Amino acid sequence: MKLIFSHKKDREVIQNKKLVDILEETIETKDLGQKILHTKKIPIFDKEGNPQYLLGVSEDITKLKQGEIKIRKSLDEKETLLREIHHRVKNNLQIIASLLHLQESTVNDGELANILKESESRVKSMAIVYDKLYQSPNFTDINFKKYIEKLVYDILYTYGIKKGTIKAQMDIEDILLNIDTAIPLGLIINELITNSVKYAFTQKQGNITIQLKSLPEKIEISIADDGIGIPEDINLENPETLGLQLVNNLVGQIDGEIELDRSHGTEFKITFKELKYKKRL
Repeated sequence: MKLIFSHKKDREVIQNKKLVDILEETIETKDLGQKILHTKKIPIFDKEGNPQYLLGVSEDITKLKQGEIKIRKSLDEKETLLREIHHRVKNNLQIIASLLHLQESTVNDGELANILKESESRVKSMAIVYDKLYQSPNFTDINFKKYIEKLVYDILYTYGIKKGTIKAQMDIEDILLNIDTAIPLGLIINELITNSVKYAFTQKQGNITIQLKSLPEKIEISIADDGIGIPEDINLENPETLGLQLVNNLVGQIDGEIELDRSHGTEFKITFKELKYKKRL
């Protein structure tokens, strides 16, 4: 097979008197058609140290590049499929949330309406995770700062909180979390903020503070309000309410620890580690 070298590269080898490594170049051959080569060109010097000849060594990498193209195409197809799955899961969860909202508007029982509203909020918290995954470049991690901001806004909207009444103050680090951690943590945040919105402020005025920060080996999230405070008879380790039972179970799910501070309103502090991805069978 006759090799056709680039004149520009040849001159570069002669002028610089050193090897030039061409990782990929495409040539046309008389009998074998188009080929992709990995070529190294080096100068051959005379006794005075001047370049006299040019030596080119080429490796045919056509099959290797064709294999890479097939793999890339396959990965692109899988990425498109995964993006579509996240999009459809998000849409289905949003449909469920909408159905719960419609059902809530048709019932006259206040307690039942409240249950439907809480269920709607929980479903929305999961839908936002898939929405952020759909937007994520790697489909495994989401920007949890953006997630919390969207989640808090949706909770306030769901419960009809007017602007300027209950204020949410957020101090959130830019932390990426995988889906295995994001969903249970999102549900925890949803339960605790919903609890504050519903019960902490008798005059529908106050502040909710959310902080998320990295510690040396863990991550810490704090959710606090300056409301009337959680009743002393509520035992966090063995709560009677469904919401706090769910919080306890979810904290265990992310291998976390939870603390309750009643000294200034109510503050829940949770420390946890990001769960490592477990291969599904």
